[in-house]
Amino acid sequence: WAKATQDARLGLAVCDFCDNVLKSDSPTLLQLRPKFTEIALAAEMHMAMQEVLAEARSGTIVAPSTIDPTSVLGTALQEPTSILTAYFHEAQFRELHPGSKQRFLSTTNVMNGIAVLVSSSDGRAFGTHVNPDSLFSSLYENNVRGQKKGRIILENMSRALRRVFRDVDPSRVTISLVGGWKKMDLHPELRETYFPEEEAMWSFSAVVRRCVAEALPGASIDESRLNHCEGVEWREYTAKNQLRCTLQGQTFRVVALDSHTGEVETQTTDVTDCVPGSLAGSPGVRVPVSVTQGMTRHVTEMLGRVEKQIPGRGQRRSLSPIMTEYRD
Repeated sequence: WAKATQDARLGLAVCDFCDNVLKSDSPTLLQLRPKFTEIALAAEMHMAMQEVLAEARSGTIVAPSTIDPTSVLGTALQEPTSILTAYFHEAQFRELHPGSKQRFLSTTNVMNGIAVLVSSSDGRAFGTHVNPDSLFSSLYENNVRGQKKGRIILENMSRALRRVFRDVDPSRVTISLVGGWKKMDLHPELRETYFPEEEAMWSFSAVVRRCVAEALPGASIDESRLNHCEGVEWREYTAKNQLRCTLQGQTFRVVALDSHTGEVETQTTDVTDCVPGSLAGSPGVRVPVSVTQGMTRHVTEMLGRVEKQIPGRGQRRSLSPIMTEYRD
């Protein structure tokens, strides 16, 4: 799937190049130039996949932690129509209430972001997948609006979280933080720009933890699967290293919360998440194609909104939040 996605991007870049030629009466060299960034990315990903596949064949495959595909949860996660599972993607939040037809909340591809799963003993559930883009967008927005003190991090998500559990005793609420990479947790922008006088807030996970703790004061927080993987440092965050970490099981293919029991289960990645069908089938659950396609569309749209927040000459940076509520 990943290779097909990158090949498609390469194909689109070539088509765009040809289209520019056909539309111009006398194309200049600049007009003839293809989008090298697109082609370079596709080529880099393709070469990285070949190296990852070679590593896998040499015997460095890491057995993933799995969810039993025949269990109630495993069956629900693999159901193409998601009858019992409410999926959400990066920079999204979603909620379930008692009596809902769906029982499980789940997100996929948790790498250097953090999945936050919240449940109460009466069957309420809330999930969000906080990635660095959504967090830094919120911090930037607060700074622009002058909210240095009393600011609410990830305001729209935090308000929704409070609303869902507003009349629940905090002792009956559990928050589970899953994901993140140890080597990528400290971020210089947090220290230099947003929290220069608060050393305890110089890490990505600390900011996420404060966000949910302030939204639900008194709730129990489970951090046993927070920054469980080493990952790579920011300067080493290349396509090849992302794939290698995926191969090594340092990414969660799926994280799921059972709203009936409050249990959180995870499954890590393996080589089939990098090069599908290249080796023997992967154990555990497989996320439905409809979900992975939805994730791809959402991430593409999200990155488009992130690009609009990059300040340009004569442009005013957009303040629309990157974190949004899930919509069918």
